[in-house]
Amino acid sequence: MAKTAAKRKSPQPNTNRLPVEGLAPIMVTAEQLAGVIMVSKNYIVDLKERGVIRTSGRKPKGSAPKPAALYDLVDSVQGMILHIRGMKQIAEPDTAMKNAKTREVQIRTAERERTLIPLEEAVVLGDSVVSTLRTLLAGLPNRLTRDLALRKTIEKGIDEVLTQAADEYQAKADKLNSGDSLVDAEIEADDVQQDDDELEDA
Repeated sequence: MAKTAAKRKSPQPNTNRLPVEGLAPIMVTAEQLAGVIMVSKNYIVDLKERGVIRTSGRKPKGSAPKPAALYDLVDSVQGMILHIRGMKQIAEPDTAMKNAKTREVQIRTAERERTLIPLEEAVVLGDSVVSTLRTLLAGLPNRLTRDLALRKTIEKGIDEVLTQAADEYQAKADKLNSGDSLVDAEIEADDVQQDDDELEDA
């Protein structure tokens, strides 16, 4: 069974015109209306067939057997405005959907190129680095000295540094999990540090 392409939904004609007080009707031909709204006469005929604009009478056209249709200028302009609004309401969800699909493609491309990695991988990598560092530093005091008192001093210093590093790492991991940007935070911290350095040098 042959597949048929889905037709794009067209906005339904909106007939909610508003009367303009104190303004006498201005009757124009299709050619004149086309000139006012800067479209072709064929487009005016198409709008009429779709119910966007409507005729408001006829005017004899010389000796031609068929009189020319007349359009109320205000009524026609309001019809065009309502038509454009209806098209916009249909286009906005389509645009949002297209943007979402484009974003999804960009993310998948970045993941394939490894310019973007899942948050879980970044956290696991950080945990692995911290764990390896802690293991390596644990054996450092014994390698540096046989003096027990000095070893305890070194161990205490290493523990303090590791605790401080672990706290800072956890704070940054929390920022990532909450959706904050670490890059922006680092730039802000660098700016603050630079200002402090300049004040000290002054």
